[in-house]
Amino acid sequence: MSTEPMPDDAERLLEQACAWLSQLHSGEFSQSARQELNAWRAADSAHEQAWQRAEKLWVGLGQLRGRRVIPGAQPLPGEGVSKAKLEPSPPGRGQGEGMQSNANSFTPTPSFMPAWLDEERELLRETPGGGGRQANGLVAKLDSRLRGNDGLRSLKGRVNTRPRSRRSLTLAVACCALLAVTLTALYPPAFWRADYLTGKGEQRTVTLADGSRVMLNTATALAIHFDDNVRRVELLTGEAFFEVAKNAQRPFVVSSAGSEVRAVGTAFSVQRQSAQTQIELVEGIVEIQDAQRQHRERLTAGQSALIGANTIALQTVNRSENMALWRDGYLQFDGLPLHQAVAQINQYRPGRVMLLNPALADKRISGLFRLDALDQAIASLKAAVPELQIVNVTPYLVVLR
Repeated sequence: MSTEPMPDDAERLLEQACAWLSQLHSGEFSQSARQELNAWRAADSAHEQAWQRAEKLWVGLGQLRGRRVIPGAQPLPGEGVSKAKLEPSPPGRGQGEGMQSNANSFTPTPSFMPAWLDEERELLRETPGGGGRQANGLVAKLDSRLRGNDGLRSLKGRVNTRPRSRRSLTLAVACCALLAVTLTALYPPAFWRADYLTGKGEQRTVTLADGSRVMLNTATALAIHFDDNVRRVELLTGEAFFEVAKNAQRPFVVSSAGSEVRAVGTAFSVQRQSAQTQIELVEGIVEIQDAQRQHRERLTAGQSALIGANTIALQTVNRSENMALWRDGYLQFDGLPLHQAVAQINQYRPGRVMLLNPALADKRISGLFRLDALDQAIASLKAAVPELQIVNVTPYLVVLR
């Protein structure tokens, strides 16, 4: 789902779709209303696209309802930890400006969506009887405000037959529109199912119920699925470093983009890169498997691998201490193309660095930079690429040309 700002027409259609969706889930949706909805969806392909977008939003929010306990946060019988603990990053790791250890997380309430629906129903019950002028006046005002909004005007007949307060209808539409436009920007869909997450430039360490420790890198989201037989962690987005507590009877499995990393007691990092997953093994042994279950490999300490949908490419790292240097607050480039170096800087630095000179995109960059001093890293790019011009438009916008 895109988080880019929507055109006015698309936003208006999304509001209509959200209004229809709130009616559909209200428990009072007649057969004639369903026919009107089907006609609205069939009237234009843009209507159907808005409807699909509204449904995805509704389904994503539905996963937040009723989640009172994070899976894996409570120990299973025989585990000696009473609850998941939040710990600050070790001293010297990511404690500089823009790299803060933060124990705050997005914790949705169980009644996140049903609350306003219940309120709407209660308001409708309390609306004074008669309907006539009050309902007709409301419809007239809605028609005036919507200026030809057929999707919401089709509610007019139902408003005429049953009194509704202005507040209840406005609340339903406003909530849907607000959620659709802003929630997806603040919390991308990958974050909706997360049990632990970090924002841009943030790092965080958590201890799971089995004693395993996980360090989340910038803009990372994890979902925990523990049971009696397996300890499963899903990397929804970003990168994390795992120090796994040994338990041969319950393997520790990290899934990312369909691929799997299976360990008993070891230390390794996993980075999700769209449809691929990068693995770096610091100590121990892990078994990896591609998303289509066609290839399986075993990694030993000092090895890394790039897992695709149906491929596994093994790599050897010269020095294992250089693995996952972000844990120590560093960003390392070893002959990396300039455009990739800029992309990595943007993962940590507030604002945006834009490379507008495609002729320089493949220039190679090497160096070791502190995550809490990325402005110095940007300035040092000119030493590697003398023809590069750096323009600081604002503290949050830097143009490279």
